[in-house]
Amino acid sequence: MKQACIYFAGLMIMKFIVWIIFALFPWLGRVGDFLLSWTEGNRRLQVFFVMFVRGQYPRSSLWC
Repeated sequence: MKQACIYFAGLMIMKFIVWIIFALFPWLGRVGDFLLSWTEGNRRLQVFFVMFVRGQYPRSSLWC
C-alpha cells in the first residue's frame, strides 16, 4: 500500500507540473498539433509516433 501511495503521489505531482507548463506556455498545444498533423485521422500511427518513435530520442541520448 505504501508503494502505491508513493507512486500515486508522484503521478499527481508530475501531472500538476505538466499542467503548469501548459498554463505558462499555451502555444505548446499548437506545436503538438503541428507535429502530428501529418498523421491526421490515423490514431494508431499517432500513438506509434508519440510512444515509440518520439520515445527513442531520450533513450538513445543515454548511450551517447
